[in-house]
Parts: sequence; C-alpha cells; structure tokens
Amino acid sequence: MKQLLTALMLCGALLLGAKEINLYGNFAETQKNGVPKGWNFIRAKDYQPLPKFEILRENSANILHFSDIAGKYGFGWESAVRIPAKAGERVTITAKVKGKGRGWFTVEATSASGKWSGGFPKQRFPLKEEWNEAKVELRIVDFKKIPTGKITVLFGADNGSELFLSDLKMVCAAQ
Repeated sequence: MKQLLTALMLCGALLLGAKEINLYGNFAETQKNGVPKGWNFIRAKDYQPLPKFEILRENSANILHFSDIAGKYGFGWESAVRIPAKAGERVTITAKVKGKGRGWFTVEATSASGKWSGGFPKQRFPLKEEWNEAKVELRIVDFKKIPTGKITVLFGADNGSELFLSDLKMVCAAQ
C-alpha cells in the first residue's frame, strides 16, 4: 500500500509540473574505481576513513551497502549531477533503506556559474532492520544572498551506522 501511495504521489507531482531528475540512483553502472556512475565519496577529513562499500543484487535491484563507517561525521557521497534549480522550488528525495543507526540526505547549492553558496543541514532518518522508504522534502533557498542556480544531492550515514540503500530518486517541482 505504501509503495502504491508513493507511486501515485510521484505521478501526481509529475502531472503538476514536477520533474524526476536522473541521479543514477539505480546504481547500475560503475566507474573504473568501482563507485557507481554519477557518484563520488566526500573526502573531507571528518569523513575519513572511507567506509567499506559493495554493490549487492536483490530482487533485480542494485543495493549499495556501506559498513565500517568510522569517520567523525560518518561518511557521505555526493552526486556528480548538478541540477538546475532556483529558490522556491521544492525538492523531494526518496530511497529504499535499511540498516542500523541513522542515514541522511541533504542538498548543497551553487550559483549558475558553479560558485558554492551553502547547504541545508543534514536531514536524518532512522535505519531499521527491514526495508522502508526514507523521504526528505526541502524548499530551495538562496544562501549568502547568492541566487541559487544549481543544486547537488548528498547522502550518507552517521558514525557507527550501517546503510543499505537502493532506488534513490529526486523530484523537483516549481513553486
């Protein structure tokens, strides 16, 4: 029932002018370093050491599995996809998740020319033993009085967590 409701909400959003963004959230293709296409580890010192990760298959879905998450702030991955956006637009990020501890999504903003302007606080969600949907909704704003031109999606998990993540999606809707 929950999956049907999510599908209906997505269809309704698309009919109302929302667009689904291709974040390569099915994790079907990998880069030479083994990381899925369209994604990069955040390599800041507080996210070191990098966790172990693997790509699993379950019921024809690709699943990212992160373990040994020991960085001060856990770990994070950043999308290589820069999405055109402006203040006032609504962004909804969803994924199927399970594990232990806490996972998070966030969005960072840049100007149209790519100058970093700011980011939202991490939007955390509990990780449970059974698969469930994590969902975060944000309204894009201008940071530091710099008009937002593009956004980037990030996800991760806190120190000591274990994260299984699949079917990552983002929908962006006008005001």
